[in-house]
Amino acid sequence: MIDGFKTKMLFTKAELQEMVVKVAYKMILAYSGKLARGEKLAVVIVLNGAMPFAVDVLRAAKLQVETYTIKANSYDGIVRSEPFLSGMDFVFGKLEGTHVLIIEDIVDTGRTVKAVKEAIVSRHNPKSCKIMTLLNKPSKREVDVSVDFAAAEVDDVFVVGYGMDYKEQGRWMDCIVQLEGGDERT
Repeated sequence: MIDGFKTKMLFTKAELQEMVVKVAYKMILAYSGKLARGEKLAVVIVLNGAMPFAVDVLRAAKLQVETYTIKANSYDGIVRSEPFLSGMDFVFGKLEGTHVLIIEDIVDTGRTVKAVKEAIVSRHNPKSCKIMTLLNKPSKREVDVSVDFAAAEVDDVFVVGYGMDYKEQGRWMDCIVQLEGGDERT
């Protein structure tokens, strides 16, 4: 139970590990021929939710990377709000002329990750800027944004665990569960 909600298992720890390996392999294939000798992939991890997924994917991929973190969210408890970005100035100075991979926990409306990508591309002209997400929820998409790598696609449900939370609860679970009762953020 999380904050009075019953939970339903969506992905076990073992299933998540398998998903991580598969998406890491896709990442290796995508970047192995693009990075010049000695060039590192710039990875921008969207906090807080993407951190467990990002760490596991980067360990599995074993590519040379430089990691940066930013704080970006569009949820305040259960209320949807406009995307808010912080920590971007530090990241921006280092991204010009690099290949950039943004790692997000879940892409549903697309507003947050689109704001992050637009900020990076418009201010610092990277060679490329791709998006990886643990969970893709295209049924909720409100803006035009492409996800280049998704570990899984999910229906319109509210999920918690493996970095994702409900009012800061459930974030460090090693599985992903659905809160029973539907998407409480809408």
